[in-house]
Amino acid sequence: MDKTAPVRVFEYGEQAPESSEVLGMVAITDKGFTTKCDYESVKGFAMEETRRMGGNAFQVTDHRLPNFWGSTCHEIAGTALRILLEDSTLNQKPPFKIEDGYRQAYGVRRRLYQTSPFDFTLNVGYGVIYNRTKGLDRSEKRAERELSNGLTWDATFHQYFKNNMGWGIQYSGYNSSTTFSGFDHNVLLTYIAPQYSLKAVWEKWEMKYELGVGYMRYYNKVTAPQGVGAVYGNTIAANMTLGFEYKLSKHFGLGVDLGLVGGSFGKLKYKNLIPERELGEDERMGVERVNFTLGFRYYIGRKK
Repeated sequence: MDKTAPVRVFEYGEQAPESSEVLGMVAITDKGFTTKCDYESVKGFAMEETRRMGGNAFQVTDHRLPNFWGSTCHEIAGTALRILLEDSTLNQKPPFKIEDGYRQAYGVRRRLYQTSPFDFTLNVGYGVIYNRTKGLDRSEKRAERELSNGLTWDATFHQYFKNNMGWGIQYSGYNSSTTFSGFDHNVLLTYIAPQYSLKAVWEKWEMKYELGVGYMRYYNKVTAPQGVGAVYGNTIAANMTLGFEYKLSKHFGLGVDLGLVGGSFGKLKYKNLIPERELGEDERMGVERVNFTLGFRYYIGRKK
């Protein structure tokens, strides 16, 4: 066929005429050293291969977008077709889809999808603070252990862009309590931070990885027979989260997250107890917490 002969491209989801003759499969993938791999260039390579096979149309059945988890190139696969140019159905959309039968015959993988441009997540679960203090007696260790296991929750808003990378803002909290030597301790940890987020997306499933650095506050309310006091402090902290989501509908989904958040407090204040003081290097209070949470997802905007 003439190298300049026109080749019609049917994009992913578009439908070719029923009378189309299937000539074979065409796949344009990243070989590891590819530099010219924007979408238009990749389609051009597929059109050249279609001409070589004697076709005049190409049906895209698989489009993989550039992403952090794989190639930085566009990759496509599809079907080389021969159709009658005078076919009156050429510019129509009959119910028959070439890629449906072709995917069943050749096992062509579906593309990686684009996530929704905005989402809101709400989680609740179990948190464990794994820092331990040396030199404690048995009763002190019990109290520390009880304060190190508690309820955790978080709420996050995200905005994602076309490469499934995005940003967000997260608020999280942790609460635990115990009674020790006649004093009731109620610990509340709060954390707020901007997030860098990255997703790998399939038709129904999404995998999320995010990092953040922000502000953490520690507040231990101490209730004693003689009154109420508190120990509190502030610090810079960081978080890391790995999560999986399943989309139930256009706007709703369920998710599970495994997260780590922590910081180190070098100065604590004491209300109605003893004066505030600086902590020495060997006294700094580390608060690193592992969270396992479940929750809801609300997606805003169209997922492609």
